[in-house]
Order: sequence, then structure tokens, then C-alpha cells
Amino acid sequence: MAFRTAMRRRISAKWVFFGMLIGIVCGGLAAVIQMPITERLGEQAPILTRVIAWLLAGSLIGLGLGLRWITVNRTRAAHGYVGGLVGARWGG
Repeated sequence: MAFRTAMRRRISAKWVFFGMLIGIVCGGLAAVIQMPITERLGEQAPILTRVIAWLLAGSLIGLGLGLRWITVNRTRAAHGYVGGLVGARWGG
């Protein structure tokens, strides 16, 4: 029954906008953090730098989206961080 009511809710443009904004900000932050790592390691470890970039981006985006819902559930930020980290690991 709860699933049906959740499916009937309309997706607000405001929530889509905030999700996109959080993703862009956290992804940009991950890129800024990752740039010095790539410059330092350079051509020596291209796979390692790619994995680090994916892990940073995924974990920060997951954390940012989890923090958006922290008023609903306090563990949501940790779940978002870990979920982003695991997803980025597979993606990287």
C-alpha cells in the first residue's frame, strides 16, 4: 500500500533542480580535489587516478544527496555516502 502512494506522488521541478544542483556542486568539488592528485601521479598510475576520481565524485555526490534528506532520516547521509562510494567503485 505504501508503495502505491509513493508512486502516485508527483515529482516536483524543485526537487529535480536541487538534486541537479547538489550533484553539480559535489562533482565540481571532487574534480577540484582530484586535480592535484592527477598532476602528482601523472602518467605513472593512470588507472589509479581514474579510480580515485570516480571514488571522490561518487562519494561526495552521494553524501550531498544524503545530506539533503537528513531531516527525514539522520542516517541517510551515511547511506548516501556509502552508496555513492560503492557505485563509483563499480563505475570506475
